[in-house]
Amino acid sequence: MWFLTIRAVPKPESQLALERGVAYVSCWVDFLLEDGAELLAKHYIDQAGWLPEEVEDAAWVDGDGYADDPKNALYYSEAEAEGITLVFHEWRAPGERGDKLSAGTA
Repeated sequence: MWFLTIRAVPKPESQLALERGVAYVSCWVDFLLEDGAELLAKHYIDQAGWLPEEVEDAAWVDGDGYADDPKNALYYSEAEAEGITLVFHEWRAPGERGDKLSAGTA
């Protein structure tokens, strides 16, 4: 399974554009080829109202790598069952008050 970290910004016409600035999306994609995993992840990021940008990191992972990480093991297991899991780590736009807003799954 591929684990990708993809930077994304809200679509200008979406409500997210008024509330969010940037997201780093943790993506677990159960697909053999890296290019295909990236296309799938970017498709679902787009469907969630975000414009995917560059891939910050990509690594092939397996379940054994999450033995000491129960939170991420859950995301990995979900991707095994569903094909993909996305976790959005969102921040406000630069210059706005506050730090990290939230982390949520899609």
